[in-house]
Amino acid sequence: MSKPVYLQLQSESVQKHWQQVLPEASPIDAQTDPTKPGCVVLEVQADNGLDLDTKARIQQLARHGHRVLVTTLYPLPAQGVEVLRAGAHGYIHALAHPQRIHAALTALEQGQVWLNDEVLSALLTVLAPQHALEWPKDFTRREREIAEALMAGKSNAEIAEDLHIAESTVKTHIKHLFEKTGVHDRLGFVLKFRDAGHH
Repeated sequence: MSKPVYLQLQSESVQKHWQQVLPEASPIDAQTDPTKPGCVVLEVQADNGLDLDTKARIQQLARHGHRVLVTTLYPLPAQGVEVLRAGAHGYIHALAHPQRIHAALTALEQGQVWLNDEVLSALLTVLAPQHALEWPKDFTRREREIAEALMAGKSNAEIAEDLHIAESTVKTHIKHLFEKTGVHDRLGFVLKFRDAGHH
């Protein structure tokens, strides 16, 4: 990580976990706005909604150029969607495996969004376009089928099952779709085509 990481955590078990994974991270509180832009890991309580203070905190941090990774002990798809709508850049389990934590922070640092599959599916369902899309001419027939499935929020496993192909083949097609459209992740793909009514 080239950017600093700041931890605004509440539960003792969560603090311990993140400090072990990221010994170089600096603890902050709700009153502290770190001066040097970095990634802020913000713990929220495990309920469906986000309180106004938390939303305001996310917006304040994002306004000051920080990438915000929200964490909770009980991740819920509805809360994940709300967190992103408030302006956060990622949502992760508070006791996630160290590899996932590092992967999430790297994605945020590179300007990407980090979500688990359940939250991503819930978000894509909310964002799904209400009209038929026209895909770029250079999409193959199979790529169009997979693009439709991505817009519907389906996982790689579901796409593989629907199209009777291997999951590794789905991943290859998705990689090609991202390359052709210049996006880095599923959310970027959906947002690109949702608003484009693409021609």
